[in-house]
Amino acid sequence: LQQTLQGHTGSVETIAFSPDGKRLASGSLDGTIKLWDAASGQLQQTLQGHTGSVRTIAFSPDGKQLASGSDDETIKLWDAESGNYLQTIQIDISINSLSFHKDSRYLETESGLVKFRESETDNSSLQPQNIHGIFLKHDWIMRDTERVLWIPFKYRARCSNVRDNKLVLGHASGRVTLLTFDFSRLNQTS
Repeated sequence: LQQTLQGHTGSVETIAFSPDGKRLASGSLDGTIKLWDAASGQLQQTLQGHTGSVRTIAFSPDGKQLASGSDDETIKLWDAESGNYLQTIQIDISINSLSFHKDSRYLETESGLVKFRESETDNSSLQPQNIHGIFLKHDWIMRDTERVLWIPFKYRARCSNVRDNKLVLGHASGRVTLLTFDFSRLNQTS
């Protein structure tokens, strides 16, 4: 054991290294994100702003931004160097995983893509955002804002992830369900 990093008052739910490996971010049930020096273990900053547990965090590919997803149904963007809050994206669900999409205007979540504001003059993320593509919302499989398939109680998922037109569901029973959607057929029935 090299060292133990202490500072959170609740369970640590997510952790991520910066792309260069020099910093470490941790998110907790206490609603905070802590930024650590990965070599020394020294606490550099505590980011506060979520009103629910922090479930997922990710550094941008260049390491300049940090995104966090919370049970408060928001995604927050932070300046990873200064720790300054940049923006809040209000979404309709709690997410458990996110990453910066290859198209730098989006964050990829287990529920699909979420657009974020690119500049101070872009007000697009000030309004609640719709997740784009196929995703799970409560007991429905959705496509954009349209309900596609209702899931009966015994088939509801504990976790989910999406990639393009595929939705995978993890169940309490240990079963994993993979669903592939044919968008051209969905468009014909709409």
